[in-house]
Amino acid sequence: MKNHYKKLICSFVAVVLVGVIGFAGLNFFVDPFGYFRLSEGFITNLESIGIPAGARNTRLEAVCALKNTLRSDFYQGLIVGGSKSEVITAELMQTYTGIKYIGCVAMYGEFEYYEKIIRFALQHQQLQHIVLHLSGIEIWENPPSGGIETYRTPDTITTQMDSGYSLKDTLYYLFADANNAVNSLWSGSAPGFGQRFSIQPVPEDRYSPFRSENQTLSQQVGISDLMDESNISAGTARISMAKVIPFYYRDVREIEEKNTWANNNVLNAYGIPYNSQLAQLFVAKKDLINKNKNIEHLRNIINLCNVYNVEFTLILGSTFLIERGSYECPEYWDYLHQIAQLTDFYDFSYFCDINMNPYNFIDPTHNLDFVAIVMIDNLYGDGVIPFGQKVTAENFDEYIAQRQSDYYALEREYMETGTVQLPGAGDESDLSAIPGEFWLEMLSRAEKNAA
Repeated sequence: MKNHYKKLICSFVAVVLVGVIGFAGLNFFVDPFGYFRLSEGFITNLESIGIPAGARNTRLEAVCALKNTLRSDFYQGLIVGGSKSEVITAELMQTYTGIKYIGCVAMYGEFEYYEKIIRFALQHQQLQHIVLHLSGIEIWENPPSGGIETYRTPDTITTQMDSGYSLKDTLYYLFADANNAVNSLWSGSAPGFGQRFSIQPVPEDRYSPFRSENQTLSQQVGISDLMDESNISAGTARISMAKVIPFYYRDVREIEEKNTWANNNVLNAYGIPYNSQLAQLFVAKKDLINKNKNIEHLRNIINLCNVYNVEFTLILGSTFLIERGSYECPEYWDYLHQIAQLTDFYDFSYFCDINMNPYNFIDPTHNLDFVAIVMIDNLYGDGVIPFGQKVTAENFDEYIAQRQSDYYALEREYMETGTVQLPGAGDESDLSAIPGEFWLEMLSRAEKNAA
């Protein structure tokens, strides 16, 4: 009888072990979240294996990118921020400063992640410059919780390991939701053996002016001629191509007219009329839940940069009028005051025509690439199109007085008319209307100055 029970127990344990090994093996081979391929250096980003932008874990991509380049001279600068900072690309920063950068953008940016990724990079790399780009969302909202993979920060980022990855991360991805692996197998999107265990080439940049499908547009905006005449580098031409293609030409927007896109996806986004969204800005009470926590994280980041003797640049990103409804209020102005006491910062979120023009935005919370070029050109270039304000502890009172005055003037307009008039397409503040050759010449000049 005892032998019978022993056999049953051994059989049960064997079945469990087979199930566990099979479960883990399935996740390891199919790698539905891309963790193993990223950590082993077989791919460089999740987009390259077909994971859509909305499902990508950009925190995972950033951590693996840093881990895979330890003790190298691959980059000397770090760009950190939320999704709004994605337009501040490594190529754009290198064009203006002459040093190499790596971008660590995270959807639903938050200060806790910013501090972790900056600390990790400083501990493992010889850096010269850190750019922290704030989106605004950091003060009033946190990433969704509940084990959502898209916003999980890898445990590896908090370790001191010079090589390898955290066992906690490996176990997490070995035993993550197997439905994703099964669905990949069922749909035929799972990688083949060769794809899973070999380095995959980086996909060709879809905005490259050298791609055959872009040749016509490249000629229309003058890139081809300028490249021939000025011997512009391929790098500058490549990022220029991404910047000069009007946003309504890209992806699913090819069928949209520019004004239709702005009306549907910027002014009246989320199915809410523009005037109704203004009520959030001027009437609704704001709840800035992360104000104090953010200041502490920022203080830690500044102290880290001082310890490692690294230049630190803080940027407040370009902001459309509707987005301000989540946080613009006296408490936010106090938040800016506390930031100014800690460090100088560059504010591109203030009230001005560029920020008021919906044609400079792809949606209410993300600006177009054109705006990013103008921002960086004002920081490190000639400032051909004036934009941005440098804020210090010394000039803060004057700065915030103007911001308050602008806010209350718009509030009066809204209360009296029920709306706020905005600049339109083709206005001087509509950066998307500027010809492509203008941007290419600006980038070419910046690259030559930085050389």
